[in-house]
Amino acid sequence: MPVSRLLLEGKLDYEIFVPLLAGLTTIDPRPTSKGSLAPRVRDLRSDPRGPQTACYVRDRDFDFLPSADLTQPTVDSTAGGATLGWRWCRHEIENYLIDPGLIHAVFGWDRAAFEAQLVMAARSIKHYQAARWTVGQSRQVLPPAREFPSKPAECAGHDFRLPADLTETGTAGWAQAQAATFLANVQTVLAPVALTTSLTVHSARLTDAFFGDVTNVLVWCSGKDLLAGLVPWLQATHRPQPSQLRVRVRDWIMVNPDQTLVLLPEWGAFRHLLRAYT
Repeated sequence: MPVSRLLLEGKLDYEIFVPLLAGLTTIDPRPTSKGSLAPRVRDLRSDPRGPQTACYVRDRDFDFLPSADLTQPTVDSTAGGATLGWRWCRHEIENYLIDPGLIHAVFGWDRAAFEAQLVMAARSIKHYQAARWTVGQSRQVLPPAREFPSKPAECAGHDFRLPADLTETGTAGWAQAQAATFLANVQTVLAPVALTTSLTVHSARLTDAFFGDVTNVLVWCSGKDLLAGLVPWLQATHRPQPSQLRVRVRDWIMVNPDQTLVLLPEWGAFRHLLRAYT
């Protein structure tokens, strides 16, 4: 059966997708942080009175490398073989709002000229994007807080068990050992040599030549950073500034949902995923 309730990250997502998905699913109006989307969906599905086909969609951000398939959102998490949610192929929602075809439809600006400006903006922020990819990917492999437990292993899984050694020296030694183990794991990920290696890899990819392809620009760069990089051109040509541009495009989408789905095929494919969900 189709997805009965869809959870989103923010207010902008809600404003855009209510008209785009009208008649297909109910969109939860409450913004949910990306880290809480999957747990919320699990909670909804586990409630006998809740929607059993609740799902979510989130920004990809710097958390995951782009998928090879850019035609539809990527599965983000599953449970028991069922999809809980997806993430967008492009970096974030703003990357779709600055799609050259959409920008031409909204403002009438020359598409090729706008593509050239996007390429210039991407090239101007390429080192910053490489650094953000380095930090974002490092965060994904940091040990989670659960690997720094607040009780000894001998007490794990037991509500009413104390460690054998309750002396000041013994308990202090346990705390120091726990911290040392966790710190070593963190330092392995964030050591200068590890960060330098990661930065080199990302810098080698995000070159001027790579960003000569607008698809790469929209997939690999932060949309908000691209908008910031466009500011000098927007100011020089007396065009709307980033926040105004975003609002104008949002408003156009809300009035022209069918045309938007043609201009942004991935969003059309997302409608199909929701309708054909099993």
